[in-house]
Amino acid sequence: MAQSTFRRQNLHDIQLQVNELIENVTGLEEGDENYQIAQEFIMNNVCNNTYQDTNENVVRRMIEALMHKQRVHNQDDRADRFKYLVETFKSKPMKQVGISDAHMSMVHLLFLLADNPVGPDGFIDETVRGPLGTKVYMTIEQAKEQHMHLVEEQIRAIQ
Repeated sequence: MAQSTFRRQNLHDIQLQVNELIENVTGLEEGDENYQIAQEFIMNNVCNNTYQDTNENVVRRMIEALMHKQRVHNQDDRADRFKYLVETFKSKPMKQVGISDAHMSMVHLLFLLADNPVGPDGFIDETVRGPLGTKVYMTIEQAKEQHMHLVEEQIRAIQ
C-alpha cells in the first residue's frame, strides 16, 4: 500500500526524534545492536498502537482536585496561581500537531509525569506500602478507620 507524502514525512520526523531520544536517554550510538533493538521497539509502538484522545473532563477534574488539595492545605495562593497558569497556557495558540486538544493533552502529560498528585478517583492521597513496596490506596472511610485505630492505640499507650 502506498503511503502519503505527509505520512512519510511524519514518520521521518518521528524517526529523527526517536534516534535523538535513544542517544540522550541511553547513551547508545547508532551502530550498536541495542540501539537497533530500542529503535525497532519504539517505532513499533509508535506506528502500531492507537492512542485515545485526552478526555478534557478528566483533566479538568484533575486540575480541580489539585487546586482543592492546595486549598485544604491552606495554600490558596498556590491554587490561584496554578489556576491562572493553566488558563494562561490554554489561551495561548499552539501549533497544530495532529491531536484534537493539544493544550489539555499537554496538561494531562504533566499530571502523568508528576508523582500522582491527586490519586485515583474516589481515593485519597494517603498511601500505605503493600507487598514489595507498592502503593496501596485507601478509600476515605478506610483512612478514617485507620486514623481512629492509631488514635486509640496512642490513648492506650498514654494510660
